[in-house]
This record gives sequence, C-alpha cells and structure tokens, in this order.
Amino acid sequence: MHNENGKNQTITSDKLILVEGKDEFYFVREMLRNYEIHNVDIICFDGSNNGGLSKIIDFFTKIQQIKWNNLKCLIVFRDAEKDYQASIQSIKATFKKYNLPVPNDNLEYSFNNGHTLKTSFIIIRDFDDKGILKNSGCLEDLCVKIIYDDKNLITCTDKYLDEVEKNYNHKLMRRHKARLHAYFALHEKARGREIFQAVENNIFNWNSPYLENIKKLLQEI
Repeated sequence: MHNENGKNQTITSDKLILVEGKDEFYFVREMLRNYEIHNVDIICFDGSNNGGLSKIIDFFTKIQQIKWNNLKCLIVFRDAEKDYQASIQSIKATFKKYNLPVPNDNLEYSFNNGHTLKTSFIIIRDFDDKGILKNSGCLEDLCVKIIYDDKNLITCTDKYLDEVEKNYNHKLMRRHKARLHAYFALHEKARGREIFQAVENNIFNWNSPYLENIKKLLQEI
C-alpha cells in the first residue's frame, strides 16, 4: 500500500518505509519499481515538524495498535538538511522512545531489543565535486547527481545562480531547490515540473553510483 496524504493510513505489508514528504514518496516508489522490489508500504510523515516521525509512529502504536513485531522491516527515509549527525540522533531517539531496534549508522540494519523487526534509516546527503559525502544535503541535491544528461547543463545552471546572487547581492536561502528547478526549466522532460512529477519521466539514472548503497539496502529489505 502506498499513501502520500498522511490520512487514514494503514499498514498492509510487513515491510514499511516512512518518508518525510510528497517528493520523497514518489522518489522512493519509483526506486522500488525500478529495482523490482514489491510489497512495501510507503507512508509520509511531516518532515517539516520536528515531531513528525515520532507522531506517525505514535499514531500507529496507539491509534491503530500496531504491534511492531508483526513487521519484518521498518526504514525511515529523510534529508540530512543542514546537519547529518543531528538527523541521525533524531531518528535514533525516536526509535529508542518506542523500544524499536536502533541502527548504529546510516544505511545499516539493526536487530535488537528482542524484536524480529529490523530497522534502518536512509539519510540523504550531498556529494562534493570529488564524490565525498558532505555533512548536509537533501533530495534535491541527490536528484541533480543522478540526472541522465550532459552535466555541462548543471554547470551552466550553477553559473546562472552565482550571477543572480552576485548581481542582486542576495544569497539564495534554499539554493538546492533553486538549483534543481532552474535545471528542470531547461530540461525538456522536466520543464515546469516538481520532483514527484519528474521521477516518472525517465530523467533519473536509478543505477547511478550515487544510489549504489541505497539500492543495496533496499534489495535487502
């Protein structure tokens, strides 16, 4: 079962991925489809709210009286935003609060606390020009890295944004979003679209090296 709207959600599979927004929902759904991974529920939580993950788990625990041992796998998919380590600690604290297995690190599975359930989290980070992971990042950064196209167009997009900041003396507060959507505006298949629309237009390389570790984790779900 896939559900993006956050209302009247139910768990029908023994494998569940919690994602923090609409774009993430469609991105993960398309990844699973391309990797031929089936029978996985995807449900959104409010990533803009610091208590969003806790609230959705609380909802399933108390309102729907889900017994987590009936699940085989639970994965949280979210952005690192400005602080990768803080994102890890936030998820770990939520898992611990509900006595769920707590993975040691990103993209690892954990089995403990007497559960048959295994848990993991996928925190999206950006890469620098040498392919080294940064301490921050979000889905928009990853999307730029895995686009099927001439990377010279991305370079042109960056130069354009640099000029905007320089000439208008205005630092873009959400440059990662501006960067992706400026690129989308130049891309025939993505023009005028959001991520959740673009994922179905075959502009992303789902076998990109940047997705290798995520793909491996999902194939072991």
